[in-house]
Amino acid sequence: MLGWDGRKLPFGTVFNMSAGYNLDGIKTPRMQKFMNTLSDASEHVEKYMAILGREFPRLADIEVPNRLTESVALSTMHGCPPKRSRK
Repeated sequence: MLGWDGRKLPFGTVFNMSAGYNLDGIKTPRMQKFMNTLSDASEHVEKYMAILGREFPRLADIEVPNRLTESVALSTMHGCPPKRSRK
């Protein structure tokens, strides 16, 4: 479907959630909803697969998991002041 001459690639698509916030930012309702949706995107997958099937019928049968990610990259530097050098 993607023009790779029918070759079966040895890997799949991996999505990694990036939570570049401090702890207070991660705890906000907006971020919690975002992270929960990446864990269970079934509502969105169903909706967008219907659109995909209508607009691009040859792609209607591709498999899209409801869990879009199983990992997270957490940056602990956000919200931390830079270290000041002493002279």
